[in-house]
Amino acid sequence: MSDVVLDQRNVNGQPSPVPGGAPEAQSEGSNFDFVQILWRWKWLPILGSIVGACLGFLYFSRLPETFEAAARVQVISSIPAPVKNPYFSGGQEVNRIDESMIIRSQAVLRLAVSLGRLGEQPEFVGLASEDIVSALQDVGSPLVIEPADKDDQTTLIRIAYVSEDAETAAKVVHAVVEGYEKYLADEYKTVGEEIAQLMEGAHADLTKRMRELSESASQFKEANPDIVFIGDDVNDPYHATWETLHKKLIDIRSRKSEIDALTTQVRKSLNKGHSPESLMRLLAMVSGGGTASANGAWDLEVFRQEQAQTRIRTDEMSRRLEQEQLNPLRIQLEVFSNQLGEEHPSVATLRAQVQGLEKQLEKIREGERLYKEELEKNGDALARKTGAEIRSIEERLEERLLALEEQSEVFRLEEEELANQAERERRSSRELQGMLDGYRILQTDRDAVSELLTAYTEKLQEIDLMPKMGQRTLKRLDMPNTGLFYGPKVIKYLVGGAAVGFILLSGLAVLMDLADRSYKNPSEISTDLGVSVLGHIPVMNLSKVKKSVEAVDPAVCAIHHSKGRVAEAYRSVRTGLYFSNKGKALKVIQVTSPVPGDGKSTLSSNISVTMAQSGRRVLLIDADLRRPRVAKIFGIDSEIGVAAVVGGKVEVDDAICAGPVANLSILPGGKRPANPAEILSSERFRNMIDMLRDKFDVIVVDTPPLLAVSDPGAVAGIVDGVLMTMRLRRNVKPLALRAKSILEGVGANLLGVVINGVSSEAGYGYNYDYNDYRYAYKYGSNYRSGYGYRYGYGNYRYGYSEYSDTQDLSVKQPGNPQ
Repeated sequence: MSDVVLDQRNVNGQPSPVPGGAPEAQSEGSNFDFVQILWRWKWLPILGSIVGACLGFLYFSRLPETFEAAARVQVISSIPAPVKNPYFSGGQEVNRIDESMIIRSQAVLRLAVSLGRLGEQPEFVGLASEDIVSALQDVGSPLVIEPADKDDQTTLIRIAYVSEDAETAAKVVHAVVEGYEKYLADEYKTVGEEIAQLMEGAHADLTKRMRELSESASQFKEANPDIVFIGDDVNDPYHATWETLHKKLIDIRSRKSEIDALTTQVRKSLNKGHSPESLMRLLAMVSGGGTASANGAWDLEVFRQEQAQTRIRTDEMSRRLEQEQLNPLRIQLEVFSNQLGEEHPSVATLRAQVQGLEKQLEKIREGERLYKEELEKNGDALARKTGAEIRSIEERLEERLLALEEQSEVFRLEEEELANQAERERRSSRELQGMLDGYRILQTDRDAVSELLTAYTEKLQEIDLMPKMGQRTLKRLDMPNTGLFYGPKVIKYLVGGAAVGFILLSGLAVLMDLADRSYKNPSEISTDLGVSVLGHIPVMNLSKVKKSVEAVDPAVCAIHHSKGRVAEAYRSVRTGLYFSNKGKALKVIQVTSPVPGDGKSTLSSNISVTMAQSGRRVLLIDADLRRPRVAKIFGIDSEIGVAAVVGGKVEVDDAICAGPVANLSILPGGKRPANPAEILSSERFRNMIDMLRDKFDVIVVDTPPLLAVSDPGAVAGIVDGVLMTMRLRRNVKPLALRAKSILEGVGANLLGVVINGVSSEAGYGYNYDYNDYRYAYKYGSNYRSGYGYRYGYGNYRYGYSEYSDTQDLSVKQPGNPQ
């Protein structure tokens, strides 16, 4: 195939990517994109949809017509809400019944088959009743029974049947409705009696439970005669007595503490040397005795006053015990005796408590009497002593302190007695409360059972008034006269067939895309080759190109159509080259491709022209000595070229020709040599390149394809960078990777990749069609030069044909691995 580049425009009519590479490669990932795959293989899903729709229509045309009859009914029930009973569980909970399941049951369908005489219908002729029931119950049955709306608590039911005969569909629906009506009439005709029996059973259970609780309460009272019951209330006399004793105990402890504190403080003051007279006056003032006196008469008077106060306090204790505890119990005993009788256990308990308090009162009064006698003796002794002699202040103070200490001791004894009595009452109260806990539990259960018993009694009375309250009935709302057209509907089968065909062939498209080893987007190329895509050169029909220079091939659009979009694509590649070497000097650029037919010569010619148009001195060297093309492209008729210069036959300046544009010089390949590989790898060729560096700003070297011959590898080691172009043909990925490997093996600097022959119909230039590789201009048979051997890679062979410049040699050779 000719390697002339024919370009028109890139993707969406826009110029090639900006300098530095394709911007799409920077943003577009290489992830699996289902939409892009379908777009690349769009003819497959479209074909699948069309074929599927046709098959769906064929299937539709073979289907018979069907008719649907539908009825809407309402199930009405007035069952009252049940009363919850923790002691009786039988028949207590009533769950919501799934009416659809009941209607589809064998019991209802048997009635429907019998009442509707479904065995006589054409659809069921020859079937037994049980077979008809089984057919209607089957999962795939055309009988539909469902709620009429989406409300979970709805009472509306929809019953429908689909049949090929409209009359049969209506008769089946009528038969099912009649069967369910008969089922409800038989099932619920005695529902009121059943509910009444259940309620009466629950009432009997509650009555029995109430009787048991009452007997347990009576047994508890008999087993605890010491407890006083006033109706259902219980009196706790021990707690009341404990509260009275506790108050007295607190009062006595307070008085004793005052006396102990006073005597202790007076003795401390006396030991510190305080005046006895002042301490006597202090004692007199605290005890309420008036002004202190230094004689014995005063001391005796004080003692008499204290003695009188002590008698009052002692009498107060016995008096309060009798008034606050004993007298109320006596009154209560008299009341209970009149109401309950002398032999009642509660009366006996009260009588025992009264007797116990009377004995306690006698003991207290005996202690008070002895205490009073002791006070009298002390008073007489004090009077005798006072009359006998006048004692000193210290002696009287000591006697006074002894009297207070004696009084404190009396309070201590009284405190111990009251504390013992209070503890006994407290223990008795706790024992009583422990016994009462069981009684309270019985009383609570009895109250609960009593409430339930009352509720069930009221319900039984209501049931007696409404014996049919639980009856369930079926109300017909809408009934069909005949079946209506149901299907089939052509749109359903067309859409379904198209969808199935679309899915199947979309899957085939995905499999084909996964098996395709071509590039799908720029990021794949950048990832595999490690360089940017510098541009995309579109396809152009050369027959429509108007030449501005007659001798120049129409493929050099940078001359013939310099303001066109294709020329702009080459200028974009030129700009990308300026930025591709990361700021390093870039004077010698090699242009090559993986295989023949990728358009490398046309690319090198156009970028040389665009660089010359930018004002740089450019030299284009045709180093493809096996099939030189540059001279033919620019219309140069010269047999002197690279081979002659390297061979020393001519000077380089004599071999260089002026180009059709300013600043462009061309060194053609010349006559085909016998040893092109040796010439390009020779030291003379390297020296020639080094010499030309000083004469030109940029040198573009056009070399053969990398996978066809070894010549490009020899040149790649002496240039500043390599620009590789390729077409997005099938299985191009392994070819590009092999070409990259060759360049890496010689240490070449790969500047970037140019995608050639992009279809204007492509979405980004990667959804290509092989028919888009159009070459309208063919070189004549007078230009027949080529290589006499081929380079094999895998199952493919690549090389130049000796007979045709327009033949694509990327032909798969089955059974030829080399």
